[in-house]
Amino acid sequence: MEEIITITKKVLEDSKTLKLFLFVKKQFPESVGIREALRATKMKSSNTVSRHFIRLEEAGLVEKLKSNRFVLTISGEAIQTVDVTTTMKAKIIKGSLITNNIFKTSFLFTMTILTLVLVFFNPIAASINGIVGLLAHGVISLIGYRSDRKKLRIYEDTEDN
Repeated sequence: MEEIITITKKVLEDSKTLKLFLFVKKQFPESVGIREALRATKMKSSNTVSRHFIRLEEAGLVEKLKSNRFVLTISGEAIQTVDVTTTMKAKIIKGSLITNNIFKTSFLFTMTILTLVLVFFNPIAASINGIVGLLAHGVISLIGYRSDRKKLRIYEDTEDN
């Protein structure tokens, strides 16, 4: 079982294979033809699509039908998460890499502590600080979300997006 999981993960490490797999998964339970997948995934040639279908078939994620179309297998249908390689920006602060998530967490923690301290001295200032902190955190989170979606779009960029 461990070997099958390792092979599956290896196959889906290739961005084109993963893109094709996601397209087939999106079309499930309908079968998918090579030309249809070619148009949807915007790959260079039908040979490229065919090669990636073969990789998916060897991994047991799709099955080739007699009609030369491909359909998701039970194993392919069961996959709910995959590891994808993306790049992330990090700031260097005093020799340490600080990602946006670390920055957001420390910002929210600091704003929470400041708000709690202000509650005892000036409740109005505490309210304003809390609201400003939440709004700033929301904006920073939205920017991070949009950045992550942009990085993942290479796997999902098909004609119906």
